[in-house]
Amino acid sequence: MKKIADVLNKTEEVIASSLLILTSVLVFVQVVLRYQFNYSLAWSEELARLMIAWFIFLGASMAVKENAHVNMDAAFILL
Repeated sequence: MKKIADVLNKTEEVIASSLLILTSVLVFVQVVLRYQFNYSLAWSEELARLMIAWFIFLGASMAVKENAHVNMDAAFILL
């Protein structure tokens, strides 16, 4: 069971990294096409939005596993 969880975690990391890289490349290409060639891809903004949303979901899941979310402990310290 541990091996399956490790494989799924690694797959999740690879997918999240790939989404971040692909989104960055897509937005860069869109900017270059728009400002240099006066042409834009109709589908690129929507695809970038979807990839960013999935990246956020996967990143949040990874942060929960590593306990890396921001904690607000001011009330705990005062009490």
